[in-house]
Amino acid sequence: MAFPHNQTRYKIATLTVGSDLTIVFTPLNPIVACTAAAGTLVSAVSVTGGDGNAVTLAMSGDTTDFALSGSNIVVAAGGITSSVCGTFQTVIVAASQP
Repeated sequence: MAFPHNQTRYKIATLTVGSDLTIVFTPLNPIVACTAAAGTLVSAVSVTGGDGNAVTLAMSGDTTDFALSGSNIVVAAGGITSSVCGTFQTVIVAASQP
């Protein structure tokens, strides 16, 4: 079958999908003092579900003020910068399996 130049072609594949991963933050919406020391626990991250393989966590968003340490979000090595003190900051944690 010929396709005109402006049409998209699709290939259909069969995929095997494992259980969804669920990420839980404790506490869910933490409040952190501007003077919190580096390494201060902000929120614990736990993951359930999946296919039994190891889970890898990755964080994006405000990675200047916050960091992942194992399965915890902590205040980053440089502490919280004064320019974000009193503001709402977002970190995004993604969980994946090989």
